[in-house]
Amino acid sequence: MTATNNLTPIGILGGTFDPIHLGHIKIAEATKQKCYLKKIIFIPCNIPAHRYKPIATPAQRLKMTQLAIKDHPNFIVDDREIKRAGTSFMLDTLKSLKQDYPDNPLVLILGLDAFAGLDTWHQWEKLIDYAHLVVVNRAGVKIELPAPIKTLLQTTEVFDAKALQTKQNGLIYQLHIDPIPISATKIRQQLRDGQTPIDTLAENVYNYIRKKEIYYDQNT
Repeated sequence: MTATNNLTPIGILGGTFDPIHLGHIKIAEATKQKCYLKKIIFIPCNIPAHRYKPIATPAQRLKMTQLAIKDHPNFIVDDREIKRAGTSFMLDTLKSLKQDYPDNPLVLILGLDAFAGLDTWHQWEKLIDYAHLVVVNRAGVKIELPAPIKTLLQTTEVFDAKALQTKQNGLIYQLHIDPIPISATKIRQQLRDGQTPIDTLAENVYNYIRKKEIYYDQNT
């Protein structure tokens, strides 16, 4: 697409959010600030293509995400993958979002581990036809990238986040942040063990989990 100055990018943060935790929120906050994003759209997937089947139902994960971003006016939740049903493919989601936001660059936010496995995603080469990629990497963490991803990075990487404002899609920016030692797997284990991971979950999300008893079954 033709380069244009002063475009306003919108961040896209997808995931199982099983459960959504403060690490997700901190990543979104850092990316919004450092990449000059207008807002962040959180998109809970319906059925992930490359991960375990979520324990919480799509409706529960959607509700937890809505609760988690309640006090963040520049964060919104989008349920299009859940409404679409079936396996969630990010390419389909980006195509749909581009129809809703034709004038804004979309910025797909990925962790370094997800980026390293990008070549296993459905029609992964087409993702940058619809969005920029921001790869969030914790300081000091290194992952060997497969050859196709190395090639993609070599041909599309930019080193100034403001470049994401100059065109609609096709660029990759690596964002280095301080480590966030929070994982959904650990949170689920803590809940099964009767612990209270209130320091890693928004209070309203924790209260919802308790009310619905989502992760307390020892078999989950």
